[in-house]
Amino acid sequence: MPFPVSSRAARLACAAVAALLGLAGAAPARAQQESAAARLLTPSARAVLAATDPALGAPTVAAPDGRRDARTGVQRAAYRIAAQAYPGRPQAAATAYLRRAAAAFGWDADLETLRLRDAQQTPAGFHFTYEQTLGGVPVWGSYVKVSVDRQGRPTMAVSGYRPEAAASEAPLRPLVDAVAAAAVARGLVAEGGAEVGAARLVVYPEAPARLAWALPMWPEAAPAEWLVFVDARTGALVRILETAAREQAPELPWAAAPAAAPATTAPSAAPPQAASAPTA
Repeated sequence: MPFPVSSRAARLACAAVAALLGLAGAAPARAQQESAAARLLTPSARAVLAATDPALGAPTVAAPDGRRDARTGVQRAAYRIAAQAYPGRPQAAATAYLRRAAAAFGWDADLETLRLRDAQQTPAGFHFTYEQTLGGVPVWGSYVKVSVDRQGRPTMAVSGYRPEAAASEAPLRPLVDAVAAAAVARGLVAEGGAEVGAARLVVYPEAPARLAWALPMWPEAAPAEWLVFVDARTGALVRILETAAREQAPELPWAAAPAAAPATTAPSAAPPQAASAPTA
């Protein structure tokens, strides 16, 4: 398969990992802009506005082989993987590693809940991003990244996989369509209008998980970008995320393993660019 040098989806995903690991912060001027933009929202919308998604991330602790979830013990990152070289295409090496490490990371070895989302090539090797799915619907913010060197050896893996979402029995058929969800999003702007982008159907992994529409939105009266989540079963507002600052974070250096650090936040990833929603 082709390996594009860069993509907006990969930049967003790497930036979110860096931000959650404490490697980046928003500039004061941008924070002021976001505060001004937030005042355009209705009070109920401001109540669920967040710069980082509270449904994502978990405390992690250092382990000899990387980092583990402090609450569940599942693997969240594996550094300097001592893996054999796999013959064939780099993606085959990544797939073989995912199967071998399934028990540690919490997914099934058949990989039915992981779908390849993006592939990148750098001088260090190849980097594959997989998204978690539930019944074919992407789980919001749940990504797994595997790096493979040019000898076909997996070298590093970072996971935001949500085992509890995989076990969810959330209904996966929307009762509210994307057009109605977009109307809900526009109604959140109290002053001025707003442009709403294409909706994407996702599983929002709060407790309990729920089916939701994710819609990018840009207010006309201020420089801001939000991602709005609307419950796809009830039409209720779930969450609004400030996404404009997220893309400004530095990219994560995949080839280098970070030094051991105290408990921090599990590396979940930001969503790819919103795409057209699948048919129900």
